[in-house]
Amino acid sequence: MGKKQKAVLDKMKGQFIAGAVAKGHPADKLEKIWTDWEAFASYAFNKSHSTCYAFVAYQTAYLKAHYPSEYMASVLTHSQGNIEKTTFFLEECKRMGLNVKGPDVNESMINFGVNKRGEIRYGMGSVKGVGEAAVESLIEERKKSGPFRDLFDFMRRCNLRTINKRVMENLVYAGAFDGFGVPRATFFTEVDKDVPFLERMLKYGSSWQEDKTMSANSLFGDLSDSVSIPEPTVPKVTEWGLLLKLQKEREVIGLYLSGHPLDDFRYEWENFATPLEKVENYRGRKVNVAGFVTKAEHRISQKGTGWGRFTIQDYTGSLEITMFSESYAKFKTFFEEGTSVYVEGEFKQRYNSDEFEFRVNNVRLLETIGDEKTSSITLKIPVEVISRDLLNKIEQLCLAHKGKHTLKIELVDRQNKEKLSFTSGARKVTVGNDFIAAMEILGIECGVN
Repeated sequence: MGKKQKAVLDKMKGQFIAGAVAKGHPADKLEKIWTDWEAFASYAFNKSHSTCYAFVAYQTAYLKAHYPSEYMASVLTHSQGNIEKTTFFLEECKRMGLNVKGPDVNESMINFGVNKRGEIRYGMGSVKGVGEAAVESLIEERKKSGPFRDLFDFMRRCNLRTINKRVMENLVYAGAFDGFGVPRATFFTEVDKDVPFLERMLKYGSSWQEDKTMSANSLFGDLSDSVSIPEPTVPKVTEWGLLLKLQKEREVIGLYLSGHPLDDFRYEWENFATPLEKVENYRGRKVNVAGFVTKAEHRISQKGTGWGRFTIQDYTGSLEITMFSESYAKFKTFFEEGTSVYVEGEFKQRYNSDEFEFRVNNVRLLETIGDEKTSSITLKIPVEVISRDLLNKIEQLCLAHKGKHTLKIELVDRQNKEKLSFTSGARKVTVGNDFIAAMEILGIECGVN
């Protein structure tokens, strides 16, 4: 069994059954025992090995229960080279109620870490184009002279041999300077002809450090520590939109940190669409998907007809869609980068090919789907939590979200395995992300109909 030599085991079966039957054991139970042995032999190890597994499981469970932030920061660090695993563990952090924040020049380490408030901070070392040397120089400076007070203090103290223009740009894209209250768009705003603010800050830092060095090395350097380089004026700009901000984060980190382009339509996506990672399970069948357009290519064929190749993305993956002739002419206006769409189609086999492709039947804006497809919502309330305060809070939420969707109530008695359902004839609500999230905070499960 230990060597998993099934052919040898099979030869022994007849000898085992015959010998045991001769000693008075029932044949049916012997067959069951042998089947169990075969299953065990496919994945068998000795007791000392299983004891080690159990002990490690106990240790990790203890750490996750008593030091959740530190434990998950370690797990994220070990999986940060794998975007799929990182995304999975970030979702686990969200489920555990842990706050995961993006990189920050005052709090981040090279890898994932935990700040004084118990929040998990993304490591600066995982930002594309920011090497360990740059991060280590920042950490060393923080330990030596404390946190950076503002952007100007950062430029005066950072090591400009390791912090160059590209490093600064990628740290900005990742949101590492957000703690200074300077919008990301500011760094790329021109303050002179073809000179963005970021370059002006690098020049300021270089000049300030050079002036300080010259002052310290002069004959009277010990008489004054002052440096007479004026701080540049910070331009006032409008911050980037969420989509642009998220796109830049994905470029330098590999995933979205500030949110997700579908966050405003998570209700519609969760209730009326199939996750893109599961589309292949619908081969030969109709399937409805939702996502935002990340790539849009509008082309003209040699025959002069229009066609397009588009990529949509959701929380789980992406899907490439190709449309020709009538379908393209009918739905092309929906497919522009940044647009969130709801696509009804079929996952069909290509002609004379073993490959499958998604064929579009209908397209609508995702923002219209929730209102269109929702009929009612059921609030599932455990009887043991009912109180006057809870009922008042539910009443206030319903008043704040008046609409056209029918409100249903289901009182659940789990102990006696009974439930009582009824419909509110007068009360109607608008079902959406905010309403469902508010109910979940109250501990009420919602079922969309």
